[in-house]
Amino acid sequence: MGRRSLLGVGALLAGVGLGQTVEAAVTEADLKRYQWHRRVLLVFASRADDPLLIQQRAILQDTSSMAGERDLVLVEAVGHDAAAAGLRRRFGAGPEGFRAVLIGLDGGAKLASSDPIPAERLAEVIDAMPMRRAGPATQGTSKPVPEKGE
Repeated sequence: MGRRSLLGVGALLAGVGLGQTVEAAVTEADLKRYQWHRRVLLVFASRADDPLLIQQRAILQDTSSMAGERDLVLVEAVGHDAAAAGLRRRFGAGPEGFRAVLIGLDGGAKLASSDPIPAERLAEVIDAMPMRRAGPATQGTSKPVPEKGE
């Protein structure tokens, strides 16, 4: 794969399997489409065969119902092209290596780790978010006013 980048989106919703990563540049504008609708686990890796990336995928695949219940999608930024570099800068991921960043409904980073994030930790952080505690009635509506922490 060389310096070519693979950035894609793998939806972790009920009935949609992980391995459906799209080879397309994911930009800030692409992430915006999830804002106020889905939480995003943005995962950076230098290579598609990075063991930590593979481990994070496995964690989420094994707990896809947890992800679906919490409106969580997986977005992968793999490689070194301009789009990946821009996202790495925005989310403090550094130019190389693995980084996982949980992004809330408001588009802000809520949790970041240089190791794969266990499903239990993702659930704990998401469940503590004000909009998650408020319930589904407040999600998916036109731009709700974000509370601190979401």
